[in-house]
Amino acid sequence: DALKPDAVLIHEDLDRNLNAHVVQRKGTYEDAAAQADLIVKRRFVYDRGTAAAMENRGIVADWDAKAEQLTMWDTTQAPVVIRNGIAGMLGLSANQVRVIAPFIGGGFGPKIMMFYPEEVLLPWISMRLGRPVKWIEDRQENFFSTTQERGQLHESEIAVTKDGRVLGVKDVFLHDAGAYAPYGLTVALNSQCTLLGQYDVPN
Repeated sequence: DALKPDAVLIHEDLDRNLNAHVVQRKGTYEDAAAQADLIVKRRFVYDRGTAAAMENRGIVADWDAKAEQLTMWDTTQAPVVIRNGIAGMLGLSANQVRVIAPFIGGGFGPKIMMFYPEEVLLPWISMRLGRPVKWIEDRQENFFSTTQERGQLHESEIAVTKDGRVLGVKDVFLHDAGAYAPYGLTVALNSQCTLLGQYDVPN
């Protein structure tokens, strides 16, 4: 509905609710379809989902007032970015902040997001209290608060021969990026670039 001509604009400075239109081609699908013995057409609907990593998010922040050093243990996939951001938000230099990202029980994308509120609040609280502060997300919090994947709608065609060769694939899909997409087209482009998997498809 958000793409209809009369839809309410999410961002009034844009003329429609479309983030981007990307076309990626290899060969000519129409030629493949003309040579195919069979064309299979399918519609795939992928609903909103969550990564549900074995280990939820967790943070320990420890401010050493004498050394003026902040140490953070964070189940993040982006420790350098977190360090630089935390330093900037808390008025510290990057040299005053150490972010340790231990081995984590799965990430799958949501743990590369920055910043979750807890990543700023815990260091701030530790600096105010002068003692270490720990927060571990429970599964319910994970489902409610950790970044989730949004849905996709695919209209797909595959052109094949009787002997099992894939001559071409055509996939037109819509990715619901929501109103605010911190990583822009990353997930949609991942879908686009990995569509063919390990197969050598000429068109």
